[in-house]
Amino acid sequence: MELKQGKHMTLLCGEILQFWIGFRTGVSLSEIRVINKIFFYYDNNLDCGHKELVADLNIPSSALSKILKNWLTECSISTKKSSKDKRRNFYYPSANLVKHRETLFTEIQCIINKS
Repeated sequence: MELKQGKHMTLLCGEILQFWIGFRTGVSLSEIRVINKIFFYYDNNLDCGHKELVADLNIPSSALSKILKNWLTECSISTKKSSKDKRRNFYYPSANLVKHRETLFTEIQCIINKS
């Protein structure tokens, strides 16, 4: 996996990698902070930073979209409009977010291993 500088890629990919490290080491507080930032950069159509992330992680765009959309549904993550920025939705994790994190990483790891 090679990280490249990009408009949104560095932030998004960096946050996912940090979250992965947090997950592996069991640092739960940082996991919650990082996952908030991940969903901050994924707006409704999963377009912001999405192409750069997919290109560098070598994950098919449709597969990553499906995983994230399914995971958002499973975790009952709600979207709310920001009062400062009416154009963007912000994602707020539910209490069962951490419970489902293993599913997300298992699915992403499977795709990375297959590519």
